Amino acid sequence: MSKRIRSSSPSSQLDQEQEHQKVPKMSASYDNPSGDALRLFGENQQLHATIAALTSQVAVLEETATELHTQTLHNEIEEMSNYIEHLESSLDHRINANAPDSDLLGFELELKAVKEQAFLKQKMFEKQLSSLKTELHNSQIANRALARRILKISRCDASVQTDPNFQSAGKKEGLANNTLVAQLHSTVPEVMPIKKPQAELPVNQEYQLNLMAVFHSHSTDEAFPNWFEKGFEYVSDDFGQQYAELLHQYILFEASHHWVNATHGLKKTKPQQLINWTTQGKRKPAAALPIIAALSSIETIQKFAEALWTWWCELQPDWRIISRNRPEPFDKFVDNFLLLDKRGQNGWLGLIVCTKWWRLGLDSLDDNIRQELEADWFRVVEDMTNMLKGMVEMRNCRITAA
Repeated sequence: MSKRIRSSSPSSQLDQEQEHQKVPKMSASYDNPSGDALRLFGENQQLHATIAALTSQVAVLEETATELHTQTLHNEIEEMSNYIEHLESSLDHRINANAPDSDLLGFELELKAVKEQAFLKQKMFEKQLSSLKTELHNSQIANRALARRILKISRCDASVQTDPNFQSAGKKEGLANNTLVAQLHSTVPEVMPIKKPQAELPVNQEYQLNLMAVFHSHSTDEAFPNWFEKGFEYVSDDFGQQYAELLHQYILFEASHHWVNATHGLKKTKPQQLINWTTQGKRKPAAALPIIAALSSIETIQKFAEALWTWWCELQPDWRIISRNRPEPFDKFVDNFLLLDKRGQNGWLGLIVCTKWWRLGLDSLDDNIRQELEADWFRVVEDMTNMLKGMVEMRNCRITAA
C-alpha cells in the first residue's frame, strides 16, 4: 500500500471536520477561478486528512486480522488499501495537471462524493474494528480465568508430597511411586497447551485443562502466592506442546519447594533485557512490551537468543558437556545441580520469561524466516524441560527416601 501519507493525526481529524463545517459555502463561479481553485485546495487538504486517518485504521485492522486469522477481513482490508491508493493517485493527478478552471470546478463535485464515500467506509471499518476488539478482549478474559482455574487445581502438590497418609494410601493401592511426578506421568500422557491454540493442535478447550487434570481430586481453597500466580499467568501462553511440557515441569518444580519465593535466584550473566524488566519495569507485563517490540528482526532475535544460551550454559552443572554455546543432550541426570536449583520469581521464572520473549519475536517474522530460526528455540525449550524433569525427580526421590 502507498506510504505517501500527509501530516495528519487521528486526534486532529475531528477538529478539521468541525473547522470545515464552520466555513461559509462559496458558490462556484467561472468569474472567480482563483477563489474556486483555492477552495478546491482546501477540499484537497481535508481529503488527504481523511486518507491519512483511513490508512491508520487499515494498519490497526491488519494487526487485528493477523492475530485473529480472519481471511474475510484481510480481503476487505486489501480492497480498502487499493481504494485509498486510487484516491491518492487521482487527487495528485488532478491537482498537479494545471487543469482548466472548468475541470477544477467539476472535480469539486467529485471530491465531495469521494469524501462522503471515504467517511462511510471509515465508519464501517471502525464498527468492524470495535467488534473484533470486543471479541478479542472477551477471549483474553476467558483465557485468564481458565489459567487461574488451572492454577487453583494444581495447588495440592506440596501437601501431597509431605502427607504420610497419602503416601501410605498410595502404597496400599499398588501405586508404582507415591510421588506427584509418578502420578502425572501415569495420568497425563501428553501435555496440551493452555492458551491461544496453534494450527497443528485441535481447537478445543478440554485440551486446555489436561495440563493440570491430575490435580483435580486434591484441589484446596488455599490461594497461590501472589508472585507465582502473576508470574505463571504471564508465561502461560500457548506456544505448542513442547512449551506446555516446560510449564508442566516448572509447576512441579515450584511445588517441590512448597511455593517459597526465595530472595536469591539464578546468577551469572542474565540477558540485559531481563535485568531491566525485573529492576526498572518491576516485572509488569506492560514494561515488557518495548522489549518484545525490539525483537522484530533476525539480528535482534539471534542476539537475544545467544544471550539466553550463554546464561543457560553458565548455569549448567559440571557433568554437562557444552559445545558452541549449546549444552549437549544427556542420557542420565546426575545429582549435582546447585546453580539451577533456584525457586521463586528470581529463579526459573526468569528463564521461562526469556523463552516467551524469544518466541514472540519469532512469531513476528515471516513464516519462511521463522521456520529457519525456530529450531533453536525448540532446542532450548526441550533442554530446560529435561533439566527441570531431572531435578524434580531427584528431589522427590529424596523425599521418598526420607
